[in-house]
Amino acid sequence: MSIPQQLDLGRDVHVIKLAREIAIDHYPVTDVLARYGIASEDWEALQEWPRFQELLNYERQQWHGALNTNARVRLKSATLIEEWMEQADGHLHDKAGSLGQKIELIKLLGKFAMLDAPPADAAIASGGGRVTININMGGPQVDYEDEGPVIDMVAEEQDPDLVEFDWEEEFPIDPVPGSEAIFEDA
Repeated sequence: MSIPQQLDLGRDVHVIKLAREIAIDHYPVTDVLARYGIASEDWEALQEWPRFQELLNYERQQWHGALNTNARVRLKSATLIEEWMEQADGHLHDKAGSLGQKIELIKLLGKFAMLDAPPADAAIASGGGRVTININMGGPQVDYEDEGPVIDMVAEEQDPDLVEFDWEEEFPIDPVPGSEAIFEDA
C-alpha cells in the first residue's frame, strides 16, 4: 500500500479521516496506520484520547447505520471486483479460454469501467434537450417529438429597498368635510 497522505494528527480533519477509515473496517488497522505513516506510539496515544474515541464511535454508528446499507454494499462489492480483476486478467490472456468467454469478460469489464454508458451530462453539453410526449387514450397512440426551444430570460434587477406603492389608489383624494381644519390649525 502506498502512502496517499501523511496524516498530521494535530489537525482535527485528519483525526476524523483516520477514525472514519478505522470505523469502516475495510482494511486491517495495521494497514491503515501504515498507509498514513502513523507510528505505533501515536496510535496508542490516540486510542486513549477521549476526542478520538468519540469520533470513532460516531463514525462507527454512521457507517453501520441502516441508512448507509447501500454505501456499505457498494464499497464491499467494489472491493471484491477489484480483487477479482487480477484473476480476470489471467482468464483474459489464457490461451485455453474460448473467444466467447473472453468477449463476455471484456463486456463486463467495460461495464465496470462505464465505457458503455454516455456521460451523464452529454445532453447538457450538446446544448439541447429533447421533449417527448406520449399520449395513450386507449385508441391509436399519438406521439409528439420536438427539439425543445431555447428560452432566454433576463431577470430585471430591482432595487430591494424600493417599494412601489400607489398612494392615490390606496388613499383617494376625498377629504371628509371639515377635516381641512386640522391642517389650518397647524
